[in-house]
Amino acid sequence: MDAFSCGTRPGAADVDQGLFTLSRIGVKLSPVLMEAMGIMASYHTMGGWLLGRMGLAVQHQGHDHGRRLVASAIRTARDLSLATAGPLLAVDPAHVDLMQWYLGLGFGFQRLAPNDPRIFRLAMKL
Repeated sequence: MDAFSCGTRPGAADVDQGLFTLSRIGVKLSPVLMEAMGIMASYHTMGGWLLGRMGLAVQHQGHDHGRRLVASAIRTARDLSLATAGPLLAVDPAHVDLMQWYLGLGFGFQRLAPNDPRIFRLAMKL
């Protein structure tokens, strides 16, 4: 499976293997989180992209394809951010295990509300 050829990517052979969506979003950032991400700004809301509706066919799960799909979403969001000045990628995991999976990928996701155990939203600087 080539996670890089999903959706509208050139060479997409079988879009049923995996997918993701990116939507514009405004992200509220605390000063602590801005410092952790290396963001210097006088305002605390920044534009970015929300990674949503990510899915991978069952037969492709557990083979590092999910990580490759997230990497493809990050590259796409970076490309889009050059044109739109949206320097962040956010994801809103449905549960704590999925949040831990995103944090463990090593892409630099940070919790937006680290002191609230009910909020799993993450963001990273593109």
